[in-house]
Amino acid sequence: MAFELICSRCAKRHDSLSYRLACDRCGGLLEIEYDAAPAVGSRGPAGARGLRRFASTLPIKDPANFVTLGEGDTPVVPLEGIGSELGLDRLLAKLEYISPTGAFKDRGNAVQVTVLKELGIKAAIDIAGGNAGHSFASYCARAGIKFVGFAYEDPQHPKLQAIAHTGAEIHRVDGDRKACVAAARMFSEESGTLNMVYARNAYFIEGQKTIAYEIAEQLDVMPDHIVVPVGNGSLLLGIWRGFKELIKVGRVKTMPRLHAAQASAFQPLVAALDGRDWSASPGAGSVAVGITNAAPPPSASRSRSTSPISCQALPRYRDTASDAAASSELEPSAEERRQRAVVVQPPARDLNAPREPDPLERAGVLDEVG
Repeated sequence: MAFELICSRCAKRHDSLSYRLACDRCGGLLEIEYDAAPAVGSRGPAGARGLRRFASTLPIKDPANFVTLGEGDTPVVPLEGIGSELGLDRLLAKLEYISPTGAFKDRGNAVQVTVLKELGIKAAIDIAGGNAGHSFASYCARAGIKFVGFAYEDPQHPKLQAIAHTGAEIHRVDGDRKACVAAARMFSEESGTLNMVYARNAYFIEGQKTIAYEIAEQLDVMPDHIVVPVGNGSLLLGIWRGFKELIKVGRVKTMPRLHAAQASAFQPLVAALDGRDWSASPGAGSVAVGITNAAPPPSASRSRSTSPISCQALPRYRDTASDAAASSELEPSAEERRQRAVVVQPPARDLNAPREPDPLERAGVLDEVG
């Protein structure tokens, strides 16, 4: 499908002939705008499964180029036990952890690596570590693209070992994540290799919107509420975009109320929506390691943050009937312990929510659903 990239800050339009991560005028984050409403009901190429069947709704020029490991089509399962404890008649979970590399990021990487392939890009740089690095390295390997990763973690870390097994070129950096970012930027400037930074990536977010498409297919009755773990905000923004497209083509009538879930130790979006200053405490940590993004989102009008929350998710959130809550990490109930292995993928918000009072309960969400 033909598309352009539009700056979310200054609205400048950019063509899709090269791989762009930011506006060439103001440095703002980009959004994809198609020349026609996405054909959400289209089944894609004959026999296509997973994300590939949504190729006509994605920034991909030829479905034959789609880079896939079998991502998508994750099941939605009922959680009767936990739902009963929370007083909910209908509680469901979408199991993204059964994706090929164990993370929802496979959706975004399937799309952004396909775009890399279509543009003839032979190598790309990003931080090597965690689920994001493992997923990106795996899809690059599938596409025949060289992945150059920068890591500060112990080389024996299981995720780095998994990344190394994809054939990636890994550079060890002394220091922390900031040191890795600086080293990757310098390497990119000196070598001319594309520096990815997936959290800024419009193509990645397009992959995430397919979660909304699948929910609309899998459920006869749309959920009133969807709780989304939020770190950089790409998953939240992707689901929002997906439902907006479904509404536009008449596939669903209304936007479910989206609830951003953050850990109390890392709650930049919650604080921004509350209109208060926030910063992470020194040494702060969380069992939900995938959402420990401590960069507070400035207002969209003055932000130069690399997080999608600041320029895109935050203003949209303020314009919709959605909210955010931060939960502390208390001891899980017996039912949560029993179902945790089935429900929670590593980067998601832990189920160790406060038993009383829960932030969503205080906001009236649980009573409203139940």
